[in-house]
Amino acid sequence: MTKRILGFSYIMDRRFSLFLSRKSVRALTPEQRLSRVLPYLPCEIEGCKCASWKSDDTDSYDIKNFQCRNCRHQHFDLSSCYFDDWMSFKAVNLVEDLESLYSMCFAEKDIDTRQLYFCLFKKVNKALFIKGKPQVEDSPPFERPCINTAIRNVLLHKFCQNPKHTKFYLEIGRLIIAFINIWKLEYPKNSKKRYENETGYKLIYMRSVNFVIN
Repeated sequence: MTKRILGFSYIMDRRFSLFLSRKSVRALTPEQRLSRVLPYLPCEIEGCKCASWKSDDTDSYDIKNFQCRNCRHQHFDLSSCYFDDWMSFKAVNLVEDLESLYSMCFAEKDIDTRQLYFCLFKKVNKALFIKGKPQVEDSPPFERPCINTAIRNVLLHKFCQNPKHTKFYLEIGRLIIAFINIWKLEYPKNSKKRYENETGYKLIYMRSVNFVIN
């Protein structure tokens, strides 16, 4: 009980901190937002391999002179409407999330939870790199074959043998889907299935949680 209370308290503290962070972000000027995000953006000039913008250690916020110290390029295109929209509403929040996840990775003691934070960290970092938003490939359930394919194969097999039982097997399929829909995805450490592939289950669990958070 004590662990649960402490865990809940930690989550609420993190959520409150995130709320304050989001509030402060809204008060930033466009130049301050740009300076906050730039260190995470790769250079857009073709052939330039500079992966991260570096400051020239000046205190000026002249938006026209945000050149990288290493490659002397700007790493962004002010004429792009998409970039302006992304910078105004998404980019700084992604940076806040990235830095929070980085801290949480180091502070977390539980290995599975730390791996989950690291997985989220990589997705947010990739979103910044491509100037987009975090994406989760595919959709749950992530097992192979998926439940839809498995049920379809069963039904097709039965239909070929005796088409008269179509309705019966269709109802069985619906019951299986209903069971899957209320299936509880357990925390990896609490999963006690006897013949389970532990590594595979952890990957499915992380992808599912990533999908929900995203």
